[in-house]
Amino acid sequence: MKFPLSEYFSSFQGEGKFTGAYCLFLRFSECNLRCSFCDTFDRLGKTNHQLELEEILDLLKEFGHRRVVITGGEPLLYPDHLQRLQVALDKLPIVVEVETNGTLSLKDSLGGMSNWNFNISPKVWNADAYEQLFRPRKRIYKFPLSPENYEDTVGFINKFQIDSEEIYVMPLSATKQEYEQRVNFVCEKAIAHKWNFSTRLQLLHNFE
Repeated sequence: MKFPLSEYFSSFQGEGKFTGAYCLFLRFSECNLRCSFCDTFDRLGKTNHQLELEEILDLLKEFGHRRVVITGGEPLLYPDHLQRLQVALDKLPIVVEVETNGTLSLKDSLGGMSNWNFNISPKVWNADAYEQLFRPRKRIYKFPLSPENYEDTVGFINKFQIDSEEIYVMPLSATKQEYEQRVNFVCEKAIAHKWNFSTRLQLLHNFE
């Protein structure tokens, strides 16, 4: 079984609970949504690499990584691939993060991945896609926030009764300028709701 990736690279985690951690990123190519603001839209559906599991493990050894971020696209479209990764990575001192939009669930596969960290980014503009919310054991929910989507975000959080300790908000932004324009608004709302605030290192410091 080969892993269909649009890209893989070493960088720092830019958002969420583990901001700043040095990671190997594995980006699956396909996604079940098409978001106009997607920051990887140009890479969706483009399988530039077909890696064997052994090649992924060799990358970890070559660069000395202790953390893997499985991202996309939408990684949960590939449950069989994730199961194979889980069997291999559980034998190593590796921390695993999975970035997902939360519309899918691993169901039967999830038990073996109970030690993985899931970074769930719900798309509040498409709330109808969520019949129920994906709730793995180790999870956070990331919400890019702006004055325009604030009410929808609060409504989504209230609908699914997400605990404030699990929530990380950040400025909805595609550029450093947009980030700076919205950061004070986001911080004020985070304080008011007792949410966690997350920066976006990839925007502020111009790295992958």
